[in-house]
Amino acid sequence: IETLTEATVYAVKIPAFRSLIKNDLVLNNLLLESFAERIINTSSRASYQQLYTVEHTLKQLLQMQSKQDIQISKEDMAAYLGITVRSLNRILKDLK
Repeated sequence: IETLTEATVYAVKIPAFRSLIKNDLVLNNLLLESFAERIINTSSRASYQQLYTVEHTLKQLLQMQSKQDIQISKEDMAAYLGITVRSLNRILKDLK
């Protein structure tokens, strides 16, 4: 796993984690909210990808990349778009 920003990571043994989930209602609710948000984001992105072409989404991704002055690898772009790097290269060539 690679983070884009500085992060702190904790390792918790599985039995201790299971105990925390069962006994700590606050932690349990935080995890449920986090998972629900991920499901919402995933389904939103999936529906967006059905409505718009990959080319359209790629253009927006490239615009965001230049506005925020960040570098996104081709592998990460392809994974985000749900296509292969080869397909991404073909689309990038067509966009030029």
